[in-house]
Amino acid sequence: NVTGVQTCALPISALNNQLVLSFFGNAVFSAAANPHNFVTTSAGFQDLQGFGDTITGMSPIVGGVLAVACRDSLWQVSIDAQSNNYKAELISPDVGSIHYGLMNLGGLYSFDDKGIIKVVSSYVFGGFEHDTISRAIQPVIDRFREKLVAIAAYKTKNQVRFYANDGTGIIMTMGTSQAYNGTSSVTHQFSEFTYPINVSYAWSGEDASGRDIVLLGDEDGYVYVANTGSSFDGEPIQAYIRTAFNNVKSPSAIKRFRKLEVEMSTVGYSYIRFNPDFSYRSEEHTSELQSHSFISYAVFCLKK
Repeated sequence: NVTGVQTCALPISALNNQLVLSFFGNAVFSAAANPHNFVTTSAGFQDLQGFGDTITGMSPIVGGVLAVACRDSLWQVSIDAQSNNYKAELISPDVGSIHYGLMNLGGLYSFDDKGIIKVVSSYVFGGFEHDTISRAIQPVIDRFREKLVAIAAYKTKNQVRFYANDGTGIIMTMGTSQAYNGTSSVTHQFSEFTYPINVSYAWSGEDASGRDIVLLGDEDGYVYVANTGSSFDGEPIQAYIRTAFNNVKSPSAIKRFRKLEVEMSTVGYSYIRFNPDFSYRSEEHTSELQSHSFISYAVFCLKK
């Protein structure tokens, strides 16, 4: 028990072999290699950092540094070379994080009111720059922001998945693009998903063999291993995919497509349905086109 603290720590992290607990606007560090021991003096905790705002996320980053997000600011905590004690430095007074919204993905990312933000070191010594990478899906961010409850990194897929309290979520997939001058940059693509369960917690780590694993907890107390099996408690998973809109370089021309080829593989029995979607056009024409194009559809089964 941590004396004098009457609430549960949220969030928690680890740094330099020490457990870090956050209580409202303070971060408390345990003794090294002893997460049960929090050293106190007559003045209070020996290793305590105050931020003046509710802590919403903590994540260790390179160099033995702890990134700490508050609702409206971003900090870094490191050991001061002169005093050998922890000290907090302000990274950005403009970028913060909602609860569960801070993550280290080879770079520091924050889920803020502005969207998903990437924080990088600038050319100015000790400075940082930030860039909103989710502008293209801002309406989705606005709907999702108040419902976020968990984040999990899927390293083998180069993905991060954001879980809401109603079973919905956002997938951010990271890749690389090559410029004409030979330099490469990180790209970010987004999609949405819906689970038949309401995720309340997510954990990313490794199993005993070193394999990446993601565990999900739901509001009923069940624990699931993500990316394992093909169902939730035996119920089939219904999934859909929508291709990018393509006007075939002539949006004003009337077209007729006579053939569509779909190539896929499946294990066991699968039920598949597909149909064209013309909803990219204005609402004035959408209903008319849908009423014709949705009359018939193809259903086929694949067996291994």
